[in-house]
Amino acid sequence: MNQQATARRPPPEQGANATVNLAPGSPHAEAALLSDDGDASVPTDARGTDLLRRLRVSAVLTVPVLLLSTIPALQLPGRQWVVTALALPVATWAAWPFHRAAARAARHGAATTDTLVSTGIIAATGWSLWALPELSLEVAAVLTTVLLAGRYAEHRSRRRAGDALRTLLDLEGSGAVDASLLTGEPVPVDVAPGSDVQRLVDRVSTVLVPIVLVLAVATPVAWLVSGAGAQPAFTAAVAVLIIACPRALALAAPIALLVGTGRGAQLGVLVKGPHVLGQTRQVDTVVLDTTGTVTAGRMRVDDVLAVEGTTPEEVLAVAGAVEGLSEHPIARAIVAAAAERLPGSTEGGGEEIRVGGDGVVVGSAQVLDFHDEAGSGVSGVVRTAHSGLGLGRRVLVGRPAWLRAEGTTVETGLAARGAAAEAQGGTAVMVAWNGVARGVVVLRDPVEATDLTLVRGDLRSAGQAIRLSRATLRVIRQNLFWASAYNVAAIPLAALGLVDPMIAGAATAFSSFLVVANSLRLRRFA
Repeated sequence: MNQQATARRPPPEQGANATVNLAPGSPHAEAALLSDDGDASVPTDARGTDLLRRLRVSAVLTVPVLLLSTIPALQLPGRQWVVTALALPVATWAAWPFHRAAARAARHGAATTDTLVSTGIIAATGWSLWALPELSLEVAAVLTTVLLAGRYAEHRSRRRAGDALRTLLDLEGSGAVDASLLTGEPVPVDVAPGSDVQRLVDRVSTVLVPIVLVLAVATPVAWLVSGAGAQPAFTAAVAVLIIACPRALALAAPIALLVGTGRGAQLGVLVKGPHVLGQTRQVDTVVLDTTGTVTAGRMRVDDVLAVEGTTPEEVLAVAGAVEGLSEHPIARAIVAAAAERLPGSTEGGGEEIRVGGDGVVVGSAQVLDFHDEAGSGVSGVVRTAHSGLGLGRRVLVGRPAWLRAEGTTVETGLAARGAAAEAQGGTAVMVAWNGVARGVVVLRDPVEATDLTLVRGDLRSAGQAIRLSRATLRVIRQNLFWASAYNVAAIPLAALGLVDPMIAGAATAFSSFLVVANSLRLRRFA
């Protein structure tokens, strides 16, 4: 099976606007999520500082708790009150990132890996307070400290893994993102801080966490039915909660994709999406385009359609006037087309330019009451400047569905022509005024961009990109095997009472760190 990898050097002016692919499931979407502060594990600088501070306080308080609870010579009368005073800040303040993330997920009816961690800490603390004479707060304290240590180590590793991609993310803004350089899609993506992207860890958690919670309830029931005491039954339940945390399994693929694509960015290779990594296994032919470009990566007006009684020039002029107040890439394309195609649109034509007292050129198209509906379109009242009052008309420019929702009458023939243009790969932007659709502006981009984009002049990078993709897939398979084997083996052992909750916490943290460390080997790929 032949696949094509095309060498491409982006136009110089495009480099400043290069952004990342936020399509669901892409490695860039995974990287973009790393800037969100709602998760206890995201590797931002502030998150790392917060984790380290909580880890230090937790460790200082946990050491005396552990000593007072395990050394017989120190178990003096009243020591449980000292242990309680030392352990409660650990189980509450130090563990707060886990509790906060679990609460946020619960408010949305979701369950994440932090749900299991938070539940385990709360269960251990609650049991200890309820059975104060049989104090076991050291479980909650040590568990919190170990998990914080593991989370901080994971944070450091993931922070280093995403450095290359983060340089691309620094160029990303809010609003309409032109992702054509990386995604091949000429139509901009409307995004804003907090925009939803998919994440594998959440999909895994949605299924696995409820199952683990059921097992955690069933475990002490089985112990009690068999005649065991409450203490070992509770201990086994907490161990199940902690050791079954699917973080390593959920990180197996995303972290390898993150490191692999990040290393590719360092080597001058941009990967369109994770599906490309799978396809490269079958590549046996590489076709290189050395003309300097495969696609312009910018939308251009290809055609202007108008209903009877309205000219295409009028449609383009009105649309260009309203879109002139928008920063959307499609808006800029329409404005550029209006300036290029319409007579008198350029300066220096020899005519005297008169400017009114408000600074607006007399006779120009003036837009008032402008509104930008993100992802839908724009609207405004267009009038001829200084031509008197009451001559403006309400203009809407945007998606056909949005215009209909706004009560616009759309002629069947015009709708069909717009749909036909989109079926042929174009983007149809409908223009209406005074409640009636008057025309459609059709925009296109030269055909579909590459899967592997080379941003350096060395054409040997194509082969290097393919080898990197295969190495990334190999690491993903290794991660999935070890993470799966860990969960399969660990849960039964915990349910049988063969794993202490503190050991379970250490094992969970180590398994996540192992997956990250294995993925980081890709940073040395050459």
